[in-house]
Amino acid sequence: MTEQPQPAPTPDERPLWKLDRGEWRTLIITFAGGFGSIVAAACVIGLAIALARWENKSGLGYVAAGTAVGIGTFLVVLVAARRGWIDLSKTLVIAIGVVMIGLWLLVWIGVAAGVH
Repeated sequence: MTEQPQPAPTPDERPLWKLDRGEWRTLIITFAGGFGSIVAAACVIGLAIALARWENKSGLGYVAAGTAVGIGTFLVVLVAARRGWIDLSKTLVIAIGVVMIGLWLLVWIGVAAGVH
């Protein structure tokens, strides 16, 4: 008599909703990251609109002057820190500059969008 071939072992089939610890961790990280980026984008847009409305009362001249002063101040502080005239960490100087330029960029985005 001939032997019957044994069926190949099948992998454990489990329902999709049964996740192990690593899969739950990945799912939570993915959800939190996606939700966090949506909230951050909404905050950026809201801040741009709020800053543009606030600056709109002053006029566009003040926005341009504020932008020039902000960028100029950042460059002066950056040069002073690199030459050792002031004792600040480079990370702090860059962080301050990024925040200043970011705020003014948000104002310009709001102004360009025609926020009244």
